[in-house]
Amino acid sequence: MYLKPVLIIAMVILNFFAVSCQKVAEDPVGIRPQPFENVKAGGSKKQTGALTKKQPVLDDCKQLLLMVTPDWNSQRGVLQRYERDGANQPWRPVGTLMDGVVGIKGLAWGSGLYNISNLGESAGGPFKKEGDGKAPAGAFLLGSVFGYASPGQMGMLKMPYLQASTSTLCIDDSNSQYYNHIVDKASIKKPDWKSFEQMRRSDELYRLGVIVDYNRKSNDPGKGSCVFIHIQRSPTAGTAGCTAFTKSNVETLVRWLDEKKTPVLVQLPQSEYLRLRKDWSLPDLPENAAAKQKRPIQ
Repeated sequence: MYLKPVLIIAMVILNFFAVSCQKVAEDPVGIRPQPFENVKAGGSKKQTGALTKKQPVLDDCKQLLLMVTPDWNSQRGVLQRYERDGANQPWRPVGTLMDGVVGIKGLAWGSGLYNISNLGESAGGPFKKEGDGKAPAGAFLLGSVFGYASPGQMGMLKMPYLQASTSTLCIDDSNSQYYNHIVDKASIKKPDWKSFEQMRRSDELYRLGVIVDYNRKSNDPGKGSCVFIHIQRSPTAGTAGCTAFTKSNVETLVRWLDEKKTPVLVQLPQSEYLRLRKDWSLPDLPENAAAKQKRPIQ
């Protein structure tokens, strides 16, 4: 008497799990930095409004990497690390200044923690585009550390870690469904990309690095992809769009970063740093930063 209803219910449950499994299987096999759930940009998790003076630095950010370049077109800049105990608490400098390089053509506003859709060149600076040779300017969460070593060889880290293999790729093809994803090529049945970055390179540039959470939520095609902090080729060689330092400085950063402290990279040319410093609650750069950049910072 009750057999038929029981069978119907069983079929509904089986169908539900079948559909769920199918959706999981159809999801892109991408390894991307996940957003921190406790982050509050301007008091909200939502990224709304233009990049304006009314948007403060993240309330929950307790680790800050501040990278400042002399101008929009400069390849070189200086980075200072900071820590604080909480929102509205003073920033404390950590360590010494680090010399670094950005894009071979400098910086351009990029999609990160602030919505920059209403900010154009007339407002001060260009927008980042795929292949423009510019590193993104703005504020960006930092995701997983990556490298060639095994997790065991890396030892104790306070960030997620991704070991890159020969099949680990970052897709920079704007027409691919995997655009701005790091994927394991061996897990993709039907690759649809024509260009990519090899994460296990034949050189040392990606031996150790950090994924920058750039263009992640919107993932707009053509707005730029595969942005990292990594080892520099030389002190004077700009990158294709990343931020790079000496091997020893990258190792220092990787060991210092702590996922629980919501680390953020703020990267700006000097003019925008001076304009936004107060309203974003950014700390002052050390006095010798100006000498390193050979530009006055007031």
